[in-house]
Amino acid sequence: MKLNNMKNNKAAGLCIIAGTIILMALLSAFQIFLFKGDEEAGTAMLLRLSAVNWILAAGGMTLLFLWAAKFLNSLKSSKDALEKNQASLAQFYQILKAHSDRSAEATELLRNEGIEREAEAAHLREVLDLVTGQFSEIEGASVQAIGAIDLIENYFSSLRDAAAEQERFIANAENRLDKAAEPTGSVSFNISETEGKAGSLKKEAAMGEEQSHSVHELIKGASENLEKITEMTGAINQISEQTNILSMNAAIESAHAGSAGAGFAVVAKEIKKLAGSTKENAKNIQDAIKAVTRQIAEALKASELSSGSFGSLSKEIQNLAESLNTVHESAQKNRESPSAAESAILESASIIRKIHDNSADMMANQQSFRSALEQIHALSGKTRAEIKEIRTGTQDALENIAKTQDRIRETLAEAGKLGEGLALGAPSPAVPAKPAAPAKPPAPARPSFEADNSWRKDVAVKSPPLTIW
Repeated sequence: MKLNNMKNNKAAGLCIIAGTIILMALLSAFQIFLFKGDEEAGTAMLLRLSAVNWILAAGGMTLLFLWAAKFLNSLKSSKDALEKNQASLAQFYQILKAHSDRSAEATELLRNEGIEREAEAAHLREVLDLVTGQFSEIEGASVQAIGAIDLIENYFSSLRDAAAEQERFIANAENRLDKAAEPTGSVSFNISETEGKAGSLKKEAAMGEEQSHSVHELIKGASENLEKITEMTGAINQISEQTNILSMNAAIESAHAGSAGAGFAVVAKEIKKLAGSTKENAKNIQDAIKAVTRQIAEALKASELSSGSFGSLSKEIQNLAESLNTVHESAQKNRESPSAAESAILESASIIRKIHDNSADMMANQQSFRSALEQIHALSGKTRAEIKEIRTGTQDALENIAKTQDRIRETLAEAGKLGEGLALGAPSPAVPAKPAAPAKPPAPARPSFEADNSWRKDVAVKSPPLTIW
């Protein structure tokens, strides 16, 4: 309405001035053509009409001056509005620049945290490599031990067969001695042959004892490696907890940044996923280690029993050899009186039966030992698969975090370009003092972003109507 009134005043003033000019021209023509003979009357009429004309011209000029004053006021109001708009834009630019700076700080902190995560991931990979190596040694030791068990079982089979054969020889000798009419020469020959086999049996028992001792040392070394692996899983759990804290920090950053923190949210999600999978797999590794520890304890117990059994068996075989030697000497000296040889043969038979029974017990121990080693072998393979899964998950999470950081850097670069464009058209008002940064704790300080739309209340732009003609 105000703009329409100004336009009407302008039009009225222009029409009056134009009418005045036209009227003066008409009066001059009227004076020339109507009052040619009476100049005084024409001059008087012209003066009167000129006075009226000047009055009208003055009115038109007044209207024009009023319009010009209002137009100048409108221009001044528009200028004030433009200055307010520029001030608001400058304030908006400063706030945007502050947000951009804080985003840059957050990105720098995120980059530093990324470096820390990479260092922790590298440490985690080193720990996992060590754990994998230890389990490889355990697996290799279990394979060697299983092979050694096979050899020991072969020794036991040989021992049992030899003991059974010697028992048959002794029984044959007893039958021969029972027949008083028969000479003892053949008995002496059989005893001599049995004595030679007892010597070979003694050698096999010694080899079996040595092999059992080697298996015991392998299992003992595997048990020591398990203690190291337990310490390493503790380090894995610690890294998992630190990674979980990083994911919480990244989630807080994304919540503070609002829509601009979508990249932080992705990073937080990836870090949380990494922490969860690492913690779960570390728990699986710990459970597997406990199971392996139990199996190794059983294997050590069986190995100790086996070693003790081999020691007892060696003594029995030594006693058997001495008894057979006594039988042989008695058979040579007492061809006419076989009673002494008979008692020695009976003693040897008793020793052989003990060897046979001990061999059966040792076979049962070796079966349980073998079962424990096979379970250790299976658990070691499963644990190595868990470790491989941790390494794969860690690598994937780090790659996703790196991609997200690249996207965040690109977004900040675009925000920087936008800020530079605003800076070209904005004045340079006094920059508001930047709030003091909070005291940094030992961990890297993270900037706290303000609420998203807090600046809108102070920089709302109200533009008055512009009157441009």
